[in-house]
Amino acid sequence: MKLNKVTSERSIGGKVFNNFILIILLMSIGFVFSLYEKKITSKNYDDYTNINIKLSTLSLEFSNSWGYFDMFIKTKDDSNIRKYTDSNNKIKNLLIEIQPYIEKDENSSIYLRNLNNMYDIYKTESYHLMSKVINLERLDPRSYDKLTEIKTLFTYITKHSESLLVSYMHYSNNEYSTSVQKYNNTERGIYTALIFIILVSFAFTMMVSRDLNNTIGKLRSYAELLTEAKWGIPDLKDQKYEELNSLARAFDKMKYSIREFIKELNEKAEIENSYHAEKLKNTQKDKLIKETQLSALQSQMDPHFLFNTLNTIGRVAMFEDADQTVKLIEATSKILRYNLDCKDKMVELKEEIRMVKAYVIIQETRFQDQMSFIFNIDETLDTVKVPPMLIQPIVENAIIHGLREKDKGGIIYITVVKDKNNFISISIKDNGVGMDNEKIDIILSDIKNKSTGLGVFNVKKRLELYFNRSDLFKIESERGEGTRVMISIPIDGGEDIDKTFNC
Repeated sequence: MKLNKVTSERSIGGKVFNNFILIILLMSIGFVFSLYEKKITSKNYDDYTNINIKLSTLSLEFSNSWGYFDMFIKTKDDSNIRKYTDSNNKIKNLLIEIQPYIEKDENSSIYLRNLNNMYDIYKTESYHLMSKVINLERLDPRSYDKLTEIKTLFTYITKHSESLLVSYMHYSNNEYSTSVQKYNNTERGIYTALIFIILVSFAFTMMVSRDLNNTIGKLRSYAELLTEAKWGIPDLKDQKYEELNSLARAFDKMKYSIREFIKELNEKAEIENSYHAEKLKNTQKDKLIKETQLSALQSQMDPHFLFNTLNTIGRVAMFEDADQTVKLIEATSKILRYNLDCKDKMVELKEEIRMVKAYVIIQETRFQDQMSFIFNIDETLDTVKVPPMLIQPIVENAIIHGLREKDKGGIIYITVVKDKNNFISISIKDNGVGMDNEKIDIILSDIKNKSTGLGVFNVKKRLELYFNRSDLFKIESERGEGTRVMISIPIDGGEDIDKTFNC
């Protein structure tokens, strides 16, 4: 047996993760950069607005300063000196605050320098005149001339203040417009990059989807060929991705396992036929007949179970990802291997339960929400020997006949405990349609009724052959109330039975 060798493999999960991280990283960078630009634009707007307000306040404060100065000259009221001084202090602070911002604009900075020079002269001359007025009862002609000069200087200060306001407002409007334009360009770039990322991601998704569909389509067609017993189909070729390659290898492995299993079954069947033909000639006829009946019953395979299982695998391979399909394939392999290895042996209870759980995995995948399975197993009984394939046929019968009319909410309880008589008590209970006593009598008799299948009859008959007693198998049921099948296995004596059947 030779399976495909792994070539250059890439993980779908890894590629998707890397693509996701790249998208998140690029989007995060764009988002952070956009926030940064927005924050800068907002800060510039606040700064420009604040400086314009301060320039307006400066013009107003110049007017206030002149008003307090003029009032003092007219009234010689000392309170006007204090107000004049406060106003000058405000002007000084405003000039200091706006200077760093005004210097960014060449035209505005010229107005500011002239304004500072004129204000220094204005302040010096005004304080000098005020000190002179305090000592005079009335202004002399020279003082009037100085007052006229100060008033003329104030007029120039007012014009420069207004020119500074207009110049800086023009500058701030231009700068803010440039900042907004830059922010808009950044946003357009981010949106363009986002659209590009979406298109690339879509192309990547379509590529991965195409590869998945191709591989799953091959698996589906191969599974359909296997259901027709065409075991000579070629191995699946190497796939692009690690997960798909694992799925292909698992499928090829299952194909070879089934083919080898059938080959071994045929070989064993030929050996058993020869063996029984020879043994029927000796004096232990009754014992050999019993062994032949047991082998014949154990060798029965339910062909529709294998057919349904493979079809289920095909459907899951079409609609679900590789992990689920591999899980189904492994569960099927466990069941087939269990049938091969345990055909003529007593098995430990834990092995029987493991096989039933593998079967349940397949049925849960097949029926999904239609039904569920609940196990209650006493693990202290794991090593007790029991006949193989006792529980699975009963569970299968419960699915097919008990829960067939339930669209959802079907439950099968599988319980294994030790009773007070030192027996293993196995209970398979469903909440299905149930049946009447007449139907139960037919099942418990030796009549092979096709409506119930061979599973229940098989289990009952094998219990009788193994333990030489007919009270180990019971059925309780009522129409509409579900069905409960109870199997009792003696804990003591399993080893002797194991030796009797050449295990």
